Amino acid sequence: MKPGRIIIIFTTGLLAGWGLYGLAGPVRPVIAEPSTKADRTPIAKPTAKEDPRWSAFREKSRKADWGQMNAMLKEVVPGDRMAALEALAARPGLKGIGTVAIHLMEKITREWAAEDLDGAWAAAQKCQNEELREVMMGAILEQLAKTDPERALEMESTQVFSNNGIKSNLITMLQESKLRSGAADYIESIKRFPAVRTSSGSDEEFAGDFDFKLAADAVTALQKANDGNGPSSFPVNFMSEWAKKDPHAAFGWWAANPSLPFGDVNKVLEGFENHSPGSSTAWLVEKFQDPAMPREKLIAEWVDIDIDDLMPKVNTIAAALPDAQVADAFLHDVFVAKSEGVVEASAFALTGMSSPEARLAALRAMAAKYKSVDENVEMGEVTDEQLQAWGITREQAEKAIAK
Repeated sequence: MKPGRIIIIFTTGLLAGWGLYGLAGPVRPVIAEPSTKADRTPIAKPTAKEDPRWSAFREKSRKADWGQMNAMLKEVVPGDRMAALEALAARPGLKGIGTVAIHLMEKITREWAAEDLDGAWAAAQKCQNEELREVMMGAILEQLAKTDPERALEMESTQVFSNNGIKSNLITMLQESKLRSGAADYIESIKRFPAVRTSSGSDEEFAGDFDFKLAADAVTALQKANDGNGPSSFPVNFMSEWAKKDPHAAFGWWAANPSLPFGDVNKVLEGFENHSPGSSTAWLVEKFQDPAMPREKLIAEWVDIDIDDLMPKVNTIAAALPDAQVADAFLHDVFVAKSEGVVEASAFALTGMSSPEARLAALRAMAAKYKSVDENVEMGEVTDEQLQAWGITREQAEKAIAK
């Protein structure tokens, strides 16, 4: 995950609605009373009395690139961390100091928290600069969440931030950690918090005995009950890891259910290939001929990859189908799904068809699909040479897409 995972995820009053996440027990670090708006002092310009060393450090950070950040980090010894942070923040607003400096502040704070959590937390709470205080707290909580997400959530729940909202993605980190504990723990964690619009997570590790079907059913039920909302994020490798373990079960679930967030059929095929290298193409050829398959869904998701990656796969499968009629039907569906209303976008599928009549039928089907939802249909930059190779005239093509 990229540096600075600290993001604003939820809005006013959410913590109160969760009852402080249902957590019990005292917070282990010393918790200072949150300051009021009257107490809060905005980040200010450096004063004339500032230590020249830190003035120079701040100016260096303004010109630093990513490659210089670690060298600057080494200049800050443990006893100087707060002075370095205050120097970096001593400008009119954090937005003025640059991305490198922001990440340098986060790194300094995370190192501090890794060595002395209570000391770093106490220093953050005492910090009078509101923006710096929140950067420090976010970095500390993120560092702690790597080893103890429950405690990080507990600590976060005690804080009053400037926007009265949550400043980190600790809930996501907690839910991701439960994947390594098992499906039951993961399900408990996603039910524990309000359903939200699910964002793409990262590749995650799963417990050896993780019950993918149980988790998939739970996420689907959560989305159904909450108008499509679900966990705060979802691992992008869920379906591929399931298919790596049991490809037929993963595909069967995919075929019978709404797609999981970021879990289309290409993830199933990725896992299938890892499970049985070299066999996914033949398996897919079989599925494209199975009348029980949700063909439209299968093709729509399968073609949703880069065109340069898709073309050789389409050609391979078309060549493996039993006859020209079956291959034309396959290419017809690929053309319509990939075109998005522009002939040029999936012209390669027309090229592979066996006759001008099959191509004109595909053009008419594309026009019918996209015009039914009031979307434009156009030729794009299809050349006369292409049309001639297809055995149709421009007039015939334009008439077909006009219907």
